[in-house]
Amino acid sequence: MHDGAPEALHPRFQAALDIAKPIERIESELVAQGFLAEEMRGIEPYRCAAELLRSADMRTARAVLSERFRKEFLENIAVDLDGVELRLGKWVSKATMPPRTAFSEHLSPDRNRLWLQLIHTGFAEDQQRKWDLGEDWPCWNELIQEIPEMATARTVPDLQTGFPFKYLRRAIA
Repeated sequence: MHDGAPEALHPRFQAALDIAKPIERIESELVAQGFLAEEMRGIEPYRCAAELLRSADMRTARAVLSERFRKEFLENIAVDLDGVELRLGKWVSKATMPPRTAFSEHLSPDRNRLWLQLIHTGFAEDQQRKWDLGEDWPCWNELIQEIPEMATARTVPDLQTGFPFKYLRRAIA
């Protein structure tokens, strides 16, 4: 971090590392890199965390990104993930989805993550972009009424299928 970098940049590098390391521990190095580089809403005039860290006041940048980290990576847990999976599976099987949309739910083999994927075809790019960001999912309000734990689920795109999904992690006792 210190080799060849101007002294003035060290606090910014340290802040980036302080934000990325906990994400890496919880998720992966790739997710941590994505968090720093992906476009974020609500931090205008900056486009991404890295730009915020590079240009903004350090105290402000740290506070904003720490809050984002907390919401995106620490609140997406469920104490009874198995119970949530049962209720979610039941809800998905009975949900009346709009045409050309469906939900698919999966529990990871290690039973530590629960995914809800939104499958869709034939929608405008602006609608798909909203869904990729976790916005305006079909029947979402009804789902949250039945399974309130899903309100804290983190939204990410599935790089293999292109469909977005939301997931919860098992709370560590």
